[in-house]
Amino acid sequence: MPAYTVIVYEGEDGGFYTEVPAFDIGVEADTIEEVLSDTRDALSETIAQMIEEGKVIPLPDGSIAAVAQIETDISVADAG
Repeated sequence: MPAYTVIVYEGEDGGFYTEVPAFDIGVEADTIEEVLSDTRDALSETIAQMIEEGKVIPLPDGSIAAVAQIETDISVADAG
């Protein structure tokens, strides 16, 4: 099964949203589970529509396993 990069962001007002750079699509949902499931559905629908329209499907880019934002105890001022 092809794998595409999906970036998950935490919404400022709660919930989560995704971005699928290869297809310029994304979705919003209340939980990570929902947003990933909804993104999978949106991606499948987008690919099916592109096939129906005879468009070229981007090659899978499954080399990225995860993207995470990690907080540290070091501030920009400490970098000096």
